[in-house]
Amino acid sequence: MLDEFVTDPQWVTMLKYDMALIVGGKNLGLAKLKANGFNIPETYVITVNSLKNELYVNKLKELANYNYSVRSSATTEDNEKQSFAGMFTSVLDVPKDDLLDAVEKVRQSVDSDRVLAYSSHFETKKPEMSVVLQKFKEPEYSGVWIGNDLNTGYLEWTEGNGEKLVFGKVKPTSENWPLDNDDVIKAEGIPIGKSCLEVQKQLNSSSDLEWCILDGELVWLQYRPVTKTIDKVQEDSDKDAYSGIAASAGIVQGKPIYLEDVDDGDIFEEDDILLTDYTDPDWVPIMLRSSAIITAEGGFLSHTAIISRELGIPCVTGLGYKAISELSKADMIEVNGNSGKVKTLQIHKTKK
Repeated sequence: MLDEFVTDPQWVTMLKYDMALIVGGKNLGLAKLKANGFNIPETYVITVNSLKNELYVNKLKELANYNYSVRSSATTEDNEKQSFAGMFTSVLDVPKDDLLDAVEKVRQSVDSDRVLAYSSHFETKKPEMSVVLQKFKEPEYSGVWIGNDLNTGYLEWTEGNGEKLVFGKVKPTSENWPLDNDDVIKAEGIPIGKSCLEVQKQLNSSSDLEWCILDGELVWLQYRPVTKTIDKVQEDSDKDAYSGIAASAGIVQGKPIYLEDVDDGDIFEEDDILLTDYTDPDWVPIMLRSSAIITAEGGFLSHTAIISRELGIPCVTGLGYKAISELSKADMIEVNGNSGKVKTLQIHKTKK
């Protein structure tokens, strides 16, 4: 069945059924936002049962002739223990005539190697897929937020849609809330960080949020509970170390291996330190073997950072391409995910 969201808060808080088993975690999070009066895009839901039995197919023909974003909402996604951040496929800016193909791509991603590896590592139940359909328009700005508690959090944003931010392909602008100044990104005159804090207080939950600015208005794209709290960044004055974003806590020493492409993973051994430009979800099987991860691009709320925190391994993002190149020449490095510092411990004896 394909329906617009119900706005009755009782639908969200039903005790008789686990709604995530019907509409998946992302749909449930969106429903909570809408039920509490927060602005979400025009949204439609393909339930688990409808997708499984192809009950939605004729309903797609009834939709208005827009372009749509087609996003996953798996039963195990966006819960309080595991985010499955980036594990499933999303397809943006899809013409109405191509919706069937896009929905099928999202459905098939539930059986991908990265999802199987992630599910096996965390010993989760096998996910089943529900789908989110939303009217798509390229936003002016997009961003993500993660709360540390109800009164504090971390905001990252970039121009355009947020896919490049989430996958760590850019180094975003960041804000650590609460702030003492007004030089921040706003929508309708209100700082977005302040709006994120309002969502947290109303939902009584430290929140992982995605948002965008459309035609000057703040629109919420995702809510899920925070799976890992933020560790406070420690100061480190080591001038011989490279500096990036302290994305996941811990200190590790090990052998760095630079991989340009996920298909080169056969040279990567258990507990090596992964150096790369940025990761996408297909890197998860390699990330699971890593003792630490360093990327040239990306921020604190990129896919790489979120998965590293869930795995409990150090991660430094946004280190820059020059630093990655220099570190790849070393035999041994130290990654300090508490301070965002990375330093060389041992250089190859012979270098060409």
